[in-house]
Amino acid sequence: MDPTVTLEDIAREAGLLILPPGGAWVCIKGCPAWPRGQRLIRPHKELGIQHLDILWGCSEKLTIIPPDGRHARGERNLAQQVMWEVGRGEDISDAMACAAEHLVDYIRGDPLQTVHQTSLITVSYPAPEAVKFYNGELSVFTSDLIRKPLEANWIETHIFGQTMIPILEEAIRDVVDAFEMDGLSKSEAYHQAYTAGVIEPEQMQPFVPQWFYRPIGEFRDTFVEEENESTS
Repeated sequence: MDPTVTLEDIAREAGLLILPPGGAWVCIKGCPAWPRGQRLIRPHKELGIQHLDILWGCSEKLTIIPPDGRHARGERNLAQQVMWEVGRGEDISDAMACAAEHLVDYIRGDPLQTVHQTSLITVSYPAPEAVKFYNGELSVFTSDLIRKPLEANWIETHIFGQTMIPILEEAIRDVVDAFEMDGLSKSEAYHQAYTAGVIEPEQMQPFVPQWFYRPIGEFRDTFVEEENESTS
């Protein structure tokens, strides 16, 4: 096993994670098993996050759902299990492979686990501390899925900071420039180049959009579960 491979790499290959290495846009849908209007947990509501907000998700980490059925929001990821195995004298690569195999068997062997998530995802949001969701509370969005409701005036953009744009090779810059000529902002053009496969995941690491999208108007009235709240 390649010692540079992480547990997240193994889990992503097994289909247990939902984000690519560099991150992706995610739609906040909340826990699908909870009643309408109650799908977001209180801490998220207190921060101002709303149902169907579209935020940038990144830093996806594995978690373990306790066997007794209690779905605590703690970060009990498999790195702890790996370190325990290493402490017993196991090789780090063997320990990672063993831990990942255990996770895959555990998730796939219990129908209850497949309903719930296997990871925590950090979203980019104007909050003093990192905001995290279970991946079962999120749906991945593409740039195209965002562009269409933007054009239809169903969602609006909320900017809250300055997005860092990494230095790109000339050939990639040309592609990004072409997207900008089509009317995208530099940050949106950079992300479009990434989703098109022009930019490799490792080049995506510094890119964390400092904006998010929120439903407005008739679309919000029809689908968003918060009532009588400002969209500002």
